[in-house]
Amino acid sequence: MKKFILFVLINVLPIAIIGWYLYENIGGAESLNEVIENSPFKEFTYIDHDVIMNNKENIRNINGIYKDLLIFINGVYISSDGNTVGIKVPMAFIFKYIKIDDYKYYNGCIIKGNGNLGKATPNDLTVLIPQNFKDIVIYNRDSVIAGVITNNETVYVWVFRKKGNITAETIKLYFENIKKHNPDLIEYKVIDFKDKFYVYLRYRGHYLELNKLT
Repeated sequence: MKKFILFVLINVLPIAIIGWYLYENIGGAESLNEVIENSPFKEFTYIDHDVIMNNKENIRNINGIYKDLLIFINGVYISSDGNTVGIKVPMAFIFKYIKIDDYKYYNGCIIKGNGNLGKATPNDLTVLIPQNFKDIVIYNRDSVIAGVITNNETVYVWVFRKKGNITAETIKLYFENIKKHNPDLIEYKVIDFKDKFYVYLRYRGHYLELNKLT
């Protein structure tokens, strides 16, 4: 009996603990603020776990079992210059102690690339954005775009600081023109908040073409 208990403690218990830890920590961020606070970059683009899983079949250059392993990715951060990637995964802290070429650990993420690292903090722009808008986030000092994806629609909120002579009417005309040429854009709203603008955008389906968002 003692040998059996010793066997369990040495061989089974560690695996069970690791399995429980992974189970409890698989999944995406719970809020926009969590996305920002977990970022390894001061300015970034973020793609959440659910977006990755829902679109894994469309990811090129990853085949077979490697696509199934995507379930362990909580989220992916891309630096503002596009040259460095931070991958949020359970037990990423192991990379503090195990050195692998071209990879390092910072702020809970595995880092690939040599870009500047730095923790981001929620700013006054995020106050206007619901916390569940965290599936896709583009974050910088003067502009925040955050989106939430449902079964049939994608909704973005874009908050940015006023610059130059841009007015709410100018922005409305701009998106009215986009709506004419983009049938996926269902609705848009523009609100003037004195020192910043708030833009609400609702699209059909899973709309991830951020280069066509604005």
